[in-house]
Amino acid sequence: MFHLLGMELSSDWYLGALAGKLVLMSFAPLTALAVFAAADRLFDRQAAWAAMLIHLSTPWTYRISIIAYAEGGLTFFLMATTLAVIIRVQSQTSDAEPPEAQTPSPNAGRLTLLIGLLSGSAMACKYPGLLSVVFPAALVLLLLEWKSHQDTPLARRATKMLFVFGVGCCLTIGPWLLKNLYETGNPVYPLMNSIFHGIDWTPTLEANWKHAHGPAHYQPFDLLVKFYDVTLKSDWLSPLMFSLAPLAFLTKWNRRIIGGLWLYVGFLFLSWWVLTHRLDRFWIPLIPVVALLAGGGVWWATHKLWRFAAGAFVVLCVLFNLGFITTVNCGLNTWLGDLAEVRDESEFTSEPVAYLNRMRLPTDAKILFVGEAQVFDARVPLVYNTVFDISIFEQWCSVNELGVPVAEQKMKSTEEIRERLRAEGITHILVNWQEVLRYKTTYGISEFLAPWRFRHLQKVGILHRNATSLSGARQMDSFRDEERKEIATWAPELVIHYEGKPAFLTSQLYLVTIENR
Repeated sequence: MFHLLGMELSSDWYLGALAGKLVLMSFAPLTALAVFAAADRLFDRQAAWAAMLIHLSTPWTYRISIIAYAEGGLTFFLMATTLAVIIRVQSQTSDAEPPEAQTPSPNAGRLTLLIGLLSGSAMACKYPGLLSVVFPAALVLLLLEWKSHQDTPLARRATKMLFVFGVGCCLTIGPWLLKNLYETGNPVYPLMNSIFHGIDWTPTLEANWKHAHGPAHYQPFDLLVKFYDVTLKSDWLSPLMFSLAPLAFLTKWNRRIIGGLWLYVGFLFLSWWVLTHRLDRFWIPLIPVVALLAGGGVWWATHKLWRFAAGAFVVLCVLFNLGFITTVNCGLNTWLGDLAEVRDESEFTSEPVAYLNRMRLPTDAKILFVGEAQVFDARVPLVYNTVFDISIFEQWCSVNELGVPVAEQKMKSTEEIRERLRAEGITHILVNWQEVLRYKTTYGISEFLAPWRFRHLQKVGILHRNATSLSGARQMDSFRDEERKEIATWAPELVIHYEGKPAFLTSQLYLVTIENR
């Protein structure tokens, strides 16, 4: 939404998106500020500086700031919620006092509302925020009410607290849910479709979505492997985090809160392993919490020798990390490079799009993209869908007979297809066969998409008999066995001889030949 806002305000999709990306990048220092504030409350000012530096210098923090993902915002609101919860816990009267002496904190209601606003904002960044932020925050607030010795009945206090917390959540995530409900009939579209039965979502798309976003297995050994990856192996992880964070247990301050933070880290890791498809970036939100604990680990002892050794370790690692993030190993780092040159270079994230931009197309050109969904850099008018949407090509060209498998659906008549392409103003069709193959062997994609469909359109005169290969051919021996078998049964006509070896045509551009344009 920040990208879209930038585009609207600037009336320039490219520069507006850069402005939106700059806003997203700012979540990293804001998160570091929240880490600093939390460490200052739990430990001391020196620990706060250490925790902030550990978070900011972690290569993952930098990497997620230069990529257009939602994890940066989710991470900030998770840490901001954690800080608010810490303040709420510390504001509650000590259990050591006799029950009759305990009074509710005058700020309890406002803090509860703030926690609701922040945790709702986390969910507004990304649906997993419901599990990783909203649910844990509500649970801690309930525990605080349960431990309180106020005269008011627990049920009444808990109900009031949940109401205030829920109001805060609704103020931030509510508008998005209402928008979804109005547009699709499902407030959490495309999730929970089996309950809400939203429009524009089919059982096939639902199956593909669940297959793509759920874990492939629950083998115990994989849990150990992923634990090793998250704590030690990840390429963009700081050695300061999990080496120092366990030492926070040795501090003399706020041990119950420290234990709770470690439980939270464990919950974030286990929920990532149990409920997601285990992409690395999905566990990034736990980084600031671990950085907070690592700050406490740096200053757990007051001995001068330890302080000197720990300080030197932090400084050396921070300098190394800052140097590492300047390399290409952390992403596209051109720093003060020419914007036009950087734009040209970044376009090759999708080779077909990059080559398409360099072609001399008619001024009225409009491209239907099939398989290709990395269209941000495309400089021509286009129509496309992602793998989790209904295939536009299938909608326009398939008869869609009930009870007939998608792969066996007949094509519409020549005149129907011709008229639809004419009505949509489509002049070319770009097919990224390599992406279609990737989807077929991973997420799943409509079986309607097959090379013979386009040969049929060429045969009936809708497409020109010659197709342009945009990004060349890929040697067959570079594919995995599973992919080679799929090609042999699904698209043998895309295998050609290139430089004396079998190769796969990765993308093709077809010219639409519609009379009386």
